[in-house]
Amino acid sequence: ARGHGDMPVERVYSICTHGMNRSGLMAGLVLRELGMDGASVVERILERRPGALSNVSFRRILLDE
Repeated sequence: ARGHGDMPVERVYSICTHGMNRSGLMAGLVLRELGMDGASVVERILERRPGALSNVSFRRILLDE
């Protein structure tokens, strides 16, 4: 990934009000893009952020293979 100009991106931040659903979805989509399977992505997010992805529709997006 590239940031401003040709500078490499080292970190990406996603911020929402509570950091539970939208941030979890965005992080999950990045992990999916990096090659993780959906079930592992959901498990990892819930492990790191208990209570995240309570939006069932968001979980389904990540689990859709």
